[in-house]
Amino acid sequence: MINANEVSIIMEKCAKILALYEDTPIIQALDNIYSACKKEISQNKKSKTEKKSKLNYDLVINDEFINSLYKMNSTNLPDIFDSVDELKTKDGLLFLANKLSLDTSKRSTIDNLKHYILSYFERLRMDDTLKNDRKK
Repeated sequence: MINANEVSIIMEKCAKILALYEDTPIIQALDNIYSACKKEISQNKKSKTEKKSKLNYDLVINDEFINSLYKMNSTNLPDIFDSVDELKTKDGLLFLANKLSLDTSKRSTIDNLKHYILSYFERLRMDDTLKNDRKK
């Protein structure tokens, strides 16, 4: 149960908020307060969602995952985009590209991002092949 002291604290806070509106009609003041609160809550929900999605990408797309991609056969590598949920989204592909230090933009299409990532691993394999051939 709420006691009288708690109600008085709530009323004091309401009085301070309404005092900011001075001669504004109460309906307009309440509409303004409602809009501000709704906007704030909406922004908080978006930031929490963004943090969760980035956290999930970080859990899946880590150094071990990148090493496994490097070790994959080049013919099987494109299939990884369909089998890993985090790589089915543009945000996930951007996250992976960022981890690989690829220069991309948010305007890149999903197909372009996949192409950049596949090209990156193909270049790494070619470089390793050339190094091994030189050693022989």
